[in-house]
Amino acid sequence: MKNFYNNKKIFITGNTGFKGTWLSHILMLYGAQLCGYSDKKGTLFEMCGADIQYETIYGDIRNYELLNQSINRFKPDIVIHMAAQPLVIEGYNKPRETYEVNVMGTVNLMTSIQRSVNLGSVVNVTTDKVYKNLDKDRPYSEEDQLGGADPYSCSKTCSELVTESLRKSFKYDCNIATARAGNVIAGGDFAKNRIIPDCINAAEAGEKIFIRNPKSIRPWQHVLDPLNGYITLAKALYENKTTESAFNFGPELEDCISVAQLADLFCTAWGHSIKWEHIGDGSDTKSFATFAESKMLTLDSTKSKKVLNWNHKWNVWQAVEKTVEWHQDYNSKKSSTHDICIKQIIQYNQ
Repeated sequence: MKNFYNNKKIFITGNTGFKGTWLSHILMLYGAQLCGYSDKKGTLFEMCGADIQYETIYGDIRNYELLNQSINRFKPDIVIHMAAQPLVIEGYNKPRETYEVNVMGTVNLMTSIQRSVNLGSVVNVTTDKVYKNLDKDRPYSEEDQLGGADPYSCSKTCSELVTESLRKSFKYDCNIATARAGNVIAGGDFAKNRIIPDCINAAEAGEKIFIRNPKSIRPWQHVLDPLNGYITLAKALYENKTTESAFNFGPELEDCISVAQLADLFCTAWGHSIKWEHIGDGSDTKSFATFAESKMLTLDSTKSKKVLNWNHKWNVWQAVEKTVEWHQDYNSKKSSTHDICIKQIIQYNQ
């Protein structure tokens, strides 16, 4: 992987977000030449500061002219599209903006790359929530029906359909695929209303953890697992070793556990007698009571394993442990945020 990505020109939308910052660290470690496109600096990206040494163009993904100009000027070998409104609850609060960013952002990206010189592959990162969720007791495969119900999930379903429609309707000189992953956890995620960031904020403050849907089951995984999947897919597309389609990147079934079980693992890893409490009646916040979420959602990654030879490396306990370790290292002030990320990437690759 390092030999392949060394000196490759990679254009990343959403590069300053949580996943984008981790991806940047991986590709910088591999010697890639990066160019990012984001609307603003995310918390983790800003914490890494001067250690993030590549050009970032600050602009809205809805600004077609700027996006098109940026891609054509950089002339990337590979594009990884992650710019999005990524939160379910924010989708309820701002549905119009969610659709504009996630749907028209994809339209703009797909239109901008149509005549891009030298481009070999494009990966559009969506989500496991694109599937029509029937709360069935089985993992969802790439052949299952799409149909996200809430505004965020639906907008990502539309992003999948836009990608397929434009790829089939117009001639592209590159290979294009979509990547679907589940709920990622890792150090440096400071987003609101996500279980692990909420756990960390409460633990650092010495307070009780409050969770709203303890029985919901999700495909939890460390962020490095799906990111490794995205760059494996981009490489395979670039080398014409796989077909243009969708790929799931999820953990093993035994790692698809409930929110309550995840909170238990976190409390064990953090120590100091941290505990959690259920607030499912909405008494602590008005918004939680009105937002419906699926009870069961797991992914079947057989296709990625067979076609791409991809496998996740860290189980859910290791993912939680590494996340806690990241924050405890950060709180100790002994290493820079950048160095902590690099250390864990090296550990992952060993």
